Amino acid sequence: MATAEVKLQKPEFINEPFVDFSKPENRAAMEAALKEVAAELGREYPMYIGGQKVTTAEKMQSTNPSHPSRVIGIVQKASVEQAKQAIESAHNYFEIR
Repeated sequence: MATAEVKLQKPEFINEPFVDFSKPENRAAMEAALKEVAAELGREYPMYIGGQKVTTAEKMQSTNPSHPSRVIGIVQKASVEQAKQAIESAHNYFEIR
């Protein structure tokens, strides 16, 4: 059975261009983007093991280091067995590629 080697291609790093926030349209666009992101804060995210969505009874909070009371998101707390399954699944996935 022939298998193809998968190589991830990363584009060359390029800095974002400077934005002049003294221009009302640039400032308004940034403020709108910040509001959009703020609306997503505190969401719960599942974990995936072998392509399957998994949720657990125990959760962990990811917080903003500069404002620890602000919850960025809530993630699942994997058991040791789930962590092993995830590692085995990832290993098997890349082994056959």
